[in-house]
Amino acid sequence: MTEELKFLLTEPMGLNYRNKICHGLVGESPNDADIYIWWLCLRLVVNNCVLFGVTR
Repeated sequence: MTEELKFLLTEPMGLNYRNKICHGLVGESPNDADIYIWWLCLRLVVNNCVLFGVTR
């Protein structure tokens, strides 16, 4: 998962999405990369909640 995030967000040969977001080069309508990055972040949160036994 770490390698996926690195490829999507910071690698010049990947999407380098962090740079595009910071410089305002991403449009307003969501695309596949937006949804996939959101899903990876959600997966990180849910997996950590399960791992650390966080319940409501």
